[in-house]
Amino acid sequence: MPSQDLSGQVAIVTGSNTGVGKETATALCEMGAHVVMACRTIDRARPVAEAISSKCRGTAEAMQLDLADLKSVQEFANAFLAKHKKLHILVNNGGLNTDGNYKGPKTTKQGYEICFGTNFLGHFVLTMMLLDLMKKTGKPARIVNVSSVTVWFASIKFENYYKGPAKTQGNYAASKMASTVFGKELARKLADAAVVVESDPGFVASDIWRNSPIMKHVSAFLALTPRQGARTSIEAATSTSVKTGDYLVPFSFKFSSIMKLNGSFGYNIGMPLLSKLFHGCTADKTAPKAYKPEAAKSLFDLAYKICEEEGINLPQL
Repeated sequence: MPSQDLSGQVAIVTGSNTGVGKETATALCEMGAHVVMACRTIDRARPVAEAISSKCRGTAEAMQLDLADLKSVQEFANAFLAKHKKLHILVNNGGLNTDGNYKGPKTTKQGYEICFGTNFLGHFVLTMMLLDLMKKTGKPARIVNVSSVTVWFASIKFENYYKGPAKTQGNYAASKMASTVFGKELARKLADAAVVVESDPGFVASDIWRNSPIMKHVSAFLALTPRQGARTSIEAATSTSVKTGDYLVPFSFKFSSIMKLNGSFGYNIGMPLLSKLFHGCTADKTAPKAYKPEAAKSLFDLAYKICEEEGINLPQL
């Protein structure tokens, strides 16, 4: 993994009190950065931030952020802007999967589908509210969107997934596709103003499986550790060899070669069985749908429409 000197740099990692997010925040702090751990449950995040600060070269602080509540997202962004005058790294890591025995809310506070609202919409508003500061910070700043192999099976008909409870099983994949398309379009429009990268953590034994007992059991034997799963995000945020628009996969080879041949085999067999054997970090391509101009246009039109309806004024790219 890279070991850059991030002294004097400020980073935000969403959903970082456990799992891959916690390991990402820890690694950035080990390199000397000041890391803002943006988490829903502040009482859980504070002791984690204190523990990270006590053992790292950098420092960590916890700030409250509920990605499933657009009011909370705005409050976090405004509080951050009032407190910090620079932002070098933004890792949009926080996420939710409703598979398995999930019994939580089916919609966000504003009534949007919970995966779409948490995994994409909350991060969209957060990123756009912080974008001007990131541009001013320079270097250029890094934006990392955490993606998923499930995008290979996802729809780009985002209008079918955003409002109300999910009507199909494809809501998680669609939300991750939205996040990935968002990153691709940001990279295209910002050009040299920021380095925008997507990272796939891979098959990881983390809290993402908390609602699926079977997958939680399987992942304990076959999956990567959270630290290994964080490698793609850490490299995306810090490596000097990463270029804007890259899509990092957690393998030592281009995993897309398997997904193109047989997506079901790659997801169900290749991902769990090859993760540990061929663990690495490689710039790859994701699902072809993510690069379609019409996907970006429909997603941005929808996102801006939602923000207008919610009274959120965001800059146009």
